[in-house]
Amino acid sequence: MPLRLLLPVLLLAALSHAAPTPAQEAVSPAPSADNDGLAKAFQGAWQGDAEAYAKSPLAAKLTAANPQLAQTFLAMMRTATLQVTDSSMTITAMGQKAGPAGYRVASASEQTLVIEMTDGPQKGMQTAITFQKDGSIKVVQGRNETRALYFRRAQP
Repeated sequence: MPLRLLLPVLLLAALSHAAPTPAQEAVSPAPSADNDGLAKAFQGAWQGDAEAYAKSPLAAKLTAANPQLAQTFLAMMRTATLQVTDSSMTITAMGQKAGPAGYRVASASEQTLVIEMTDGPQKGMQTAITFQKDGSIKVVQGRNETRALYFRRAQP
């Protein structure tokens, strides 16, 4: 499969269907009455935040291991979009679409919404969506910070 076709699949895998590792334990923030507020804030259109991703541990690690792949992944983050409804998400990157992938809200605490995948091979896997001060989001599956992806609200 050509790399340009594989990358969107890898991006969706990072969000919902990646094989779990021991570091990807379930995220369990304290329960909150703000599940609905964060869930509604998560819905809508998001654009990949390549600048935030470039500063991440994953980008540094990938650049050291394979600079060409790192540049390709950065280009993919520049084109990535995430469409979120109240029960599913769809990602598009480099002209390729993956999803929708179903999810449910598991919990919320302060600025972090935890969703749980409801279908696919990673049914039950949890992903933390952390709302940053600047309004962007950091998406981390389990507790594996090296797989963090970054998105900002898409401009109309």
